[in-house]
Amino acid sequence: MPLSLRLATTTTTRWQTINRRLPLAVAAAAAAAARRAHSTAGEAAAAVADAAATRSASSATMTEAKAGEAAVAEAETEA
Repeated sequence: MPLSLRLATTTTTRWQTINRRLPLAVAAAAAAAARRAHSTAGEAAAAVADAAATRSASSATMTEAKAGEAAVAEAETEA
């Protein structure tokens, strides 16, 4: 087989391999990016929910503290 024909065949085979594998690689990269985006969104949602719960608990504690202070002030006034 002449060298030029052998090189042409080898090059064609390489491009065929690349063309077969490229869509799979692109699909895998897209799936990985989607997983990262989903996990990041999930973590962000969890952080927001945690912050809201903390704020709610903090608000309830502040309300209880104010009620306690008011009760102490009222008791001191009566005494």
